Amino acid sequence: MLTYENLGLQFKKRWIFQNLAGQIAPGEMVGILGPNGSGKSSFLRCLAHLITPNTGLVSWDGKPMATYSSEELSKYRSYARADIACRWDLKVEEVLSLYGPVHKTKIHDTLTWVKGETLWNKQFNQLSGGEKSLVMLALSLI
Repeated sequence: MLTYENLGLQFKKRWIFQNLAGQIAPGEMVGILGPNGSGKSSFLRCLAHLITPNTGLVSWDGKPMATYSSEELSKYRSYARADIACRWDLKVEEVLSLYGPVHKTKIHDTLTWVKGETLWNKQFNQLSGGEKSLVMLALSLI
């Protein structure tokens, strides 16, 4: 269970968010809505312990995230940016294969699960932003 209490993040002298509290159970799907610049990505980065909040505590299974090593955290979290660029002219399948020895069936099944099966043989650099996001989601799941 991911728990966050009194979470607050300040940038310069402006609070991005304050006093957030809640919990997310394993397997639970959660959506975060808000206008551009409202702190959605910053909130997620705090939950994933990619940035440190100014106030509050984020815990996984009752243990503060700050006490986990990077290796331990890699077993519980994944983060993929939507604005990723690829400097090589690679197909989606090749991009997804770069991140370790993964069987092609697993790559294809995961891409299908995120509704990106039509992207398999497309050039990554020619995808739309939304299509790249699907590929990055598949990468996170793989």
